[in-house]
Amino acid sequence: MRIWIIGFVFSLVILSLIYSAIKYWHKPNKIWIATLSNLVIWLFPFDYLPSVSVAGARLKLNYIVITITVFVFLNLIIRNQIKAKFDHSFGLLLSLPLFGLLTYTNVINYNKFAINWLGLIFCILSTYFVAFYSTDIKLQIKRLLIILSFCSLFGLYQFVADMIGVSPKFTFLKEMYTKSVFGIPRIQGTANEPQLFAGMLFLPIIYLFLKYYTVLFNNNDVVLKSGPLAQKSIFKELQNYEWLLLITPLVFIATISKGAFLVLGIILIAFILYFAIANKGLIKYKSLLLILPLILAIVGIVVSQPNIYNKIEPVLSNITTTIDGQSATSVERTSFLNEANTLLGDNYLVGIGPGQFGTYVNKESSNMIVNNVYIELWLEYGLVALICFILFLIITLIRLQKVNTEYSWLIFLTLIAYLGQWIFFSPLYILPIFIIIGIALNVTLESESD
Repeated sequence: MRIWIIGFVFSLVILSLIYSAIKYWHKPNKIWIATLSNLVIWLFPFDYLPSVSVAGARLKLNYIVITITVFVFLNLIIRNQIKAKFDHSFGLLLSLPLFGLLTYTNVINYNKFAINWLGLIFCILSTYFVAFYSTDIKLQIKRLLIILSFCSLFGLYQFVADMIGVSPKFTFLKEMYTKSVFGIPRIQGTANEPQLFAGMLFLPIIYLFLKYYTVLFNNNDVVLKSGPLAQKSIFKELQNYEWLLLITPLVFIATISKGAFLVLGIILIAFILYFAIANKGLIKYKSLLLILPLILAIVGIVVSQPNIYNKIEPVLSNITTTIDGQSATSVERTSFLNEANTLLGDNYLVGIGPGQFGTYVNKESSNMIVNNVYIELWLEYGLVALICFILFLIITLIRLQKVNTEYSWLIFLTLIAYLGQWIFFSPLYILPIFIIIGIALNVTLESESD
């Protein structure tokens, strides 16, 4: 009975869409495609909340928006209102679904294949529309930063509510991320997992870093003229929301995402060293020394207060065992990578198929993932697909680095952070990362057209 009801509702939705498409066929115009493409950016943080589970996959707000955007795009193309835009490097990204289809004869779980392959299609579409049809990209970055700051407030609510005993039904935290596991909650925010939410917060944290890092330098003029603050408009425009953005580093820490911490730390240190090496005597070492007493004071308070120490001790223990490779997640990750490398021996050229890793390893647990997107891409899509994807990313980063504006540096560092974090999780179809790639392309195309 339930299947008949679902089938009836689904048929009703399809018929309604067909009716709307016919009735409003001549309504869309160029403004529609720009607005919808901008909306894809604004929905960047809402990759899990709100969403619903449908046939083993999640129906997200951005999937709905992207579907509508495809209809409007095709409508405008057919009516000769716009011409399809294209960039040669984008062809490398478009090749991934084709390589996925070439693996079809190796597929043993067709449901997982469909979910993963279609998920990648949505990701590529998001990159395309954001790259070629979003307008005033600097304004969209500004709006996205504001949206992320409010999402951080929601993350703060999750932390406080879970600590005082509010049910996960109202905090929207998964049971595995509540205080019952680590003693303190891991903030999940609007993402599916804490590490994914931590990745989303790369953007506002790097923004804050770029705005305030000049306190470390003796000659700010050198940095301002040659670095990412050469044009400071985006930083001035967001001053009214500064207090909200300052929450994001605290929420980022509360995600307890070790991979995100490592990647962001390496990137920010490398950025400072870059200017230190390029301009000898530039670093204000006295400023660095002043930070040490603050760190020692914080450590002293934590160690001397049993209530505080007992709360964070499980977290510290997990970090140390991860470094030693003895934690449950480290052992599991190593096991998955070993399984993937074993499978690569016979499938290094043509992959086993999108989403097939779990089924190949254990047919009863098809949801297993490699937890390294580059190895997973190689295994499931094939070696040539991996090469094309890496070439596309390298070309995008090189073009973006040449722009040298405050928001190009912001997106450059954010994208680098995301790509580094991808070493620690998978699958490939992580929509927020592809949106950042789209923003990166938009920034470069805007600069190259000037």
